Amino acid sequence: MIMVFADIFRSHDLSGWAKALWTIFIVVLSYLGVLVYLIARGRKISEHAQHRALEQEQQSRAYIRTVAGSDGAVGEIEKLAAT
Repeated sequence: MIMVFADIFRSHDLSGWAKALWTIFIVVLSYLGVLVYLIARGRKISEHAQHRALEQEQQSRAYIRTVAGSDGAVGEIEKLAAT
């Protein structure tokens, strides 16, 4: 249920009213609401998770580049990440 609420409020493709309706539906009919949400938007949950993972990876790579400097360490780290 917590995962579903997190996905509802992180979704950029749902309007505010849709988020409110999903939340009310899940609170009122807990098990049925979660089951219906997973059936209706299960694919979107995985897409959102993949998107967040990609963003985190890009942010960590950018941070590594800034910390490593320009002495060639970035190239070595990218080679290690590619293998």
